[in-house]
Amino acid sequence: MVVDESFAIRVPKDAPLEKIGPLMCAGITTWSPIRRCGVKAGDKVGVAGFGGLGHLAVKYLVSLCAEVTVFDITEDKRTDALRLGAVRYVNVNRAEDWQGLDNSMTFILSTIPARYDPMMYIRILKVGGTLAVVGMPAASETPSVGITSLRGRFLTTSIIGGIRETQEVVDYSLAHGIYPETVVIPADAKAIDKAYDEVVNGQVKFRYVIDLQTIK
Repeated sequence: MVVDESFAIRVPKDAPLEKIGPLMCAGITTWSPIRRCGVKAGDKVGVAGFGGLGHLAVKYLVSLCAEVTVFDITEDKRTDALRLGAVRYVNVNRAEDWQGLDNSMTFILSTIPARYDPMMYIRILKVGGTLAVVGMPAASETPSVGITSLRGRFLTTSIIGGIRETQEVVDYSLAHGIYPETVVIPADAKAIDKAYDEVVNGQVKFRYVIDLQTIK
């Protein structure tokens, strides 16, 4: 394979390749809005959705010394969120977990891939705060927000990032020991189908990687 150097990412020979691939996908997807919105040490921030994207977002935000709150729909992820450095975990289905959060955050990153109410998170933002959306629900489940509902808050979206930013996130991740938590599976139809089903059902922790060396 020949690649134009303008579109190549430099990776050290000793880097764990099974963890580098996701950095160029989930890593840059979460890193780009975090950097663009200028998150800094001491900021109170949130990550909505704690999966393949969300767990990397938490790692980056913690490395920037922000105070991170994780939001998800199940108790199953509370221990992992706190283990990765979040200061608070909110089970969005428990009313008591929301107490004291209104007007408290400057930045929230939504990685949610399904229908939800964005106002749940916009209400938590301080005036001038930003909700950055990187989750991509199906078209039929895409949430909407009334413009007048923002009331001094900002809503932005982001899909991925450019080559320069991708190189930046790879370099930053390697320098700070930030890697996705991966499960390596063989290039086998049954294994891939099983992995797909577990992704759909939210049962993966947190990223599957297919080992192409196992192709027969």
